Amino acid sequence: MTAPIDRDRLAKQLGLLGSDHPREVVAAAWQAERIRREAGTTWYEIIGARGEGGDAHQTVRWCREHEHLLTAREQAFLASLAGLRTLSPRQIEIVEQIAAKVRRAEARAA
Repeated sequence: MTAPIDRDRLAKQLGLLGSDHPREVVAAAWQAERIRREAGTTWYEIIGARGEGGDAHQTVRWCREHEHLLTAREQAFLASLAGLRTLSPRQIEIVEQIAAKVRRAEARAA
C-alpha cells in the first residue's frame, strides 16, 4: 500500500453494502472505492490477497497481457514463472508489485 487506509471508515462503508436501500448500497460502494483510490492501493493489497497456485498464475497471465507497460526485466521474470507449479512467497510478492504497477498505469490511462 502506498498510504494508510482509514480501516474504520472503510469498514463502515462496507457494512452499508447490506442495506435494504439500493441507493445507500451504491453510495457505500462508491465511497469504499473512493477510500481505496485515495490511498493509491488495490483491493488485493487491502484484503491481503496472496494467492497460491491458480490465483498467482492468473495474475501472472493478466500481467503478461499488459507487457507493453512493463520493463524487459519484468517481462522476463513473468515469463520465467510460466512453467512453475507453485510460486514462492517472494515470487508472489514480486508478481503483486508488478500487478499493482499495471493497475496504476491503467488507472492513469482511464
